[in-house]
Amino acid sequence: MTESWKNTPFSEVDEKDIKTKAEKYFKNVMRCEKSLPINDVTEKLKEMVVLFKESMPIVTAFRNDKMTD
Repeated sequence: MTESWKNTPFSEVDEKDIKTKAEKYFKNVMRCEKSLPINDVTEKLKEMVVLFKESMPIVTAFRNDKMTD
């Protein structure tokens, strides 16, 4: 999924869709963390999802119409 976003021209990126899916993945990771024994896979997935979510404000800022010149 992130490959398709990476290959999409920035002007065509649907930030709301990405944000929604990132939230969905975060919720799933939290469920896995609560229901599964501690393991490296869950921790790595959580790390990746959190890092991705933290980058979303940058995408939102750059997609802001007032940022164009």
